[in-house]
Amino acid sequence: MNLKKLLATVALLLPAGLSAQSISQSQIEQFQSLPRAQQEALASQYGVDLDSLGSSGQQSQRPREVQVVEPVSDMPDEERKQAQEEKQQEQKAAAKNGGLKPYGYDLFRGSPTTFAPVTEIPIPSEYTLGPGDVLRIQLWGKENQNLEL
Repeated sequence: MNLKKLLATVALLLPAGLSAQSISQSQIEQFQSLPRAQQEALASQYGVDLDSLGSSGQQSQRPREVQVVEPVSDMPDEERKQAQEEKQQEQKAAAKNGGLKPYGYDLFRGSPTTFAPVTEIPIPSEYTLGPGDVLRIQLWGKENQNLEL
C-alpha cells in the first residue's frame, strides 16, 4: 500500500521537474529595452549569458554550468606517510584490545560515580528476616497500596 502511494507521488512530481522554461520573443524584446546595467544584473542573477541572449533569438536559455574543481591534497609526502603510520598504529592498538568495543561501553565501565547507596542488592533465597529489616510490599491494580512491614 505504501509502495503504491510512493509510486503515485513520484509519477505526479516527475513531469513537473522535466518541463523546461523557455523565453518568448516578447520577453526578449522587453529585456532588451531595459538599460544595459539592469540587463547585466538580471542576466547574472538568472545565470544567462547576455551575449548569447541577443544572438540566439528564439532559442531557449539554460543556466551556465559551473565547472567543478576536484580538491587536490596539499599534504606533502612526509605528512601523508606520518598520517598513514598513525592510522596503522591505532588499528594495531584496537586489535590488541580485542577489536571494537560496543557503543557506550565506556559509560558503564568502572564504579558508580554517585554517593547514593545501593538499594537493590540481590538477596539469597535462604535469608531470614532479622531485627532492623524492613519488608516493603507494593500492590497495584484497581487500588494501589504501599505497605512496610
